[in-house]
Amino acid sequence: MEKKRNLTYDYLRGIAMLSIVVGHLYFYSGRYEGEAWVFRVCDTMELPVFMYISGLLAHVSVDRYGFRKLIWSKVIRLLFPLFSFYIIWGLWDSSYWLDFWLREKKNGYWFMLVLFELMVTLSFVKKCSTLFKIKTIYVNIVVYAITSIVFFMIPKDGLVNHLLCVKLYWHFYPFFMMGYYSYKLERFLVLKYAPIYLFLYLFVLFYFGDVLWKVGINMAGNLFSLFFLLSVFSTSFKPLKTVFATVGVFSLQVYMLHFFLLFPLLKVLPVVENRWLEFPYDLVIASAIIFVSIEISKLLMKNSWLAMFLFGIRRNK
Repeated sequence: MEKKRNLTYDYLRGIAMLSIVVGHLYFYSGRYEGEAWVFRVCDTMELPVFMYISGLLAHVSVDRYGFRKLIWSKVIRLLFPLFSFYIIWGLWDSSYWLDFWLREKKNGYWFMLVLFELMVTLSFVKKCSTLFKIKTIYVNIVVYAITSIVFFMIPKDGLVNHLLCVKLYWHFYPFFMMGYYSYKLERFLVLKYAPIYLFLYLFVLFYFGDVLWKVGINMAGNLFSLFFLLSVFSTSFKPLKTVFATVGVFSLQVYMLHFFLLFPLLKVLPVVENRWLEFPYDLVIASAIIFVSIEISKLLMKNSWLAMFLFGIRRNK
């Protein structure tokens, strides 16, 4: 891994973050059913990118720290923000205290918990690989097979799934690990294959649009969208590179803060009925939410304690 920050990853995260905010505008306004093709695109294109890049960058964390140091670093980076915003929302609405843990998606903050679980899993896989002198990819196959069995045994509406996000963990496990083994995919993630991935993605998106919620179809859509984005944006074609890279750098902060702006805005913003105008309209609103979230996060991060507890960022003294 390069010591310098790779702007391509930030660029992709910025695009994915914009997709998340636009998708949430559709979802929380109840416009995600029927012919909401924008929501379908956002829903299948956003989080696989984050998981892939997180897995790709996991080489640095797993190789740099021992197991205990890794866990502690990820507790700060991922669980501190999760619990901090859980407390903040609970103070705002007391029904949130228990309701948060009984919902699988944790009111939008499930991503932090699942990513923490995946980092712990990867560290466990590497330990087993070293102990038994087996390649990590084979250990991963065994672990994912066991996880799949557990997933199908646990009720989807049960407490364990809702508490630990088991279904989401299982769904994004392959994308995270693909990122970790990204060097094996380099020859497939080139521009000449992008039209193929785009065709397959659009085929899944529109032909199976009514059943995108099914696990296999949804994962296929996620995979083709991920490969398309990586194939296109691994090249020098980077419009608005600086803007998206900036959003990518602040992606975690935007993710944690954008709900505070989204929900109040949905109560006062007029709904655009024209299906051709609603996407540009939502794009402008999403861009404004992201910009304000970044500026608020910059202000909050001036305090080292807030930076750590709200965003998991430790200041070097």
